[in-house]
Amino acid sequence: MANSLTYKGEESMLKGDGADGGITRLAVAVRLMRGDSIPSRDGTGFIEVSNGNGYTTGGHAITVANWVYTAQLSKTVLADQTWTAAGGSIASIRGAYIVDVANNVLAWWERSLLTLSNGDDLTLDDLTVQLG
Repeated sequence: MANSLTYKGEESMLKGDGADGGITRLAVAVRLMRGDSIPSRDGTGFIEVSNGNGYTTGGHAITVANWVYTAQLSKTVLADQTWTAAGGSIASIRGAYIVDVANNVLAWWERSLLTLSNGDDLTLDDLTVQLG
């Protein structure tokens, strides 16, 4: 016998309902991950890039309003988030991750190692959480 979630069931998992549940309701910040991070599905191994030069410890605050849900693709996409190096470089960026209010890592996205030179921008574009 087959089983599956309906689009409404998938939306509930990603967006939640009211004030409860769903990754988009739980995520309160997106942070940049340092190059020596070793991400693990148990939520350990994440090291935030150093404070300063355009990056503030804690990253950018996000809310459910920063996400767009697409039912037919069972995905939710975070609005672009941009950092600009100012007064020096932001070194050794390996990716980004989102956390809840208790600083539990909920999801992460890796990239090739990057250092932003003074004046350079990094835009997190189309960070997606998708079911299926």
